[in-house]
Amino acid sequence: MRLKPFILFTFVVLLSACQSTQVVVDYDTTTNFNSYKRFSWQESTSGAEEGFDPLMSSRVKEAVNRELLRATFTLATPTQQPDVLVRYYVGTYARSEESNTRGSIGLGSVGSRTAVGISLSLPLGQSKVVKEAQIMVDLIGTEDNKLKWRGTNRIKISDQTPDEITALINAAVAEIFSQYPPIAS
Repeated sequence: MRLKPFILFTFVVLLSACQSTQVVVDYDTTTNFNSYKRFSWQESTSGAEEGFDPLMSSRVKEAVNRELLRATFTLATPTQQPDVLVRYYVGTYARSEESNTRGSIGLGSVGSRTAVGISLSLPLGQSKVVKEAQIMVDLIGTEDNKLKWRGTNRIKISDQTPDEITALINAAVAEIFSQYPPIAS
């Protein structure tokens, strides 16, 4: 019978270790996304913020290209008119993250049906700087040159290898495109 609490504890720990999705999608509700078949890159406004790793930027473009092809798009040839222009942007920011490990001290007294308590919680360990990359993908209609669909996602970047970063980017972009085409509500 002691196995049941252990399994439950393990499940809770594993579940809490999973990151929640940070995908945000917005789109023009009047657009017929089924009519979009060919795309072209909008190179002039795509890329990453100045000083950003150009290797990561090219990984994002490759991942977006792969997901567009999976979504039954084709790359427009120079003689074909694309239905949408695709642009992507990668930005980074750093934030401080406190240690989740905490210690506490509590004092209390009980008497005559009243209780008084004082508690102090102190962080154990140092806060660390977490670097995150935000990936944004836009689809712009060529008929009016207006934004039709935007998907964004964030990934944490730390001491991963290039292969691990590529896998993170591929997963983040796939998660963005899992919400394309949008389902009308």
